[in-house]
Amino acid sequence: MKPEGRSPFVRLHELLADIKPGKPAINLSVGEPQHPIPPFVGPVLQAHLNDFGRYPANKGTDGFRKAAAVWLDRRYRLGRPMDPETEVIVLNGTREGLFLGALAAKRYVSQRAGKRALSRFSESKQKRVKDLIDRYDVMSVLVASLLPPPFPFKLFVVSSGVFRLNLLRFTLAVAGGRTFRYLLEGYLAARYGEHAKELLAHYYPAIGIALAVLIVIAFVVKSLMKQSAKTEPSSVES
Repeated sequence: MKPEGRSPFVRLHELLADIKPGKPAINLSVGEPQHPIPPFVGPVLQAHLNDFGRYPANKGTDGFRKAAAVWLDRRYRLGRPMDPETEVIVLNGTREGLFLGALAAKRYVSQRAGKRALSRFSESKQKRVKDLIDRYDVMSVLVASLLPPPFPFKLFVVSSGVFRLNLLRFTLAVAGGRTFRYLLEGYLAARYGEHAKELLAHYYPAIGIALAVLIVIAFVVKSLMKQSAKTEPSSVES
């Protein structure tokens, strides 16, 4: 096996295998504790064994939260003191904190980051895509996911996040469009081998555009049927 095809951790281990550490090595691979438990911890755990039969409170104890707030202020010299009631969360591990932090940051970061990403595209393109999303909602994303490059699919993806398109419907639209496209590419590759690339380059733009037109027609027909259904009761009443 070529070196670049092997795990970098295996290769690093082999490179360091002949190097003798000056002191006993500390294994940092999974973050295992390397030192004995302090003497006072055992009696405290023993005294509270009955509390381990249920999940701990998410809020933690008042004393711990206040101590954490004081430490944060002292360690990072914050501009104002932390509020232990609303700004300190007690966690069982770092992964939970990273997940909660991402959820909290989404409200403040996503739109600003998305707008910076949109700045890569011209204002005219941004306006056209916004108009399409406002008019056709996720149908515009479904059509964009079907069309081949150089159609600016990424612009639709970024715009969907900035304009707060429904996440579930966005996911279904992208999954549906991409699944059809990749199944078609896989079928052609299995059937025609090396010639599949030529067939895709020659025919897929037409196939993608035809499917996009059919989807738009279906959307228009559906909208017209809804409008006619709404007007029928009023005409009957008159």
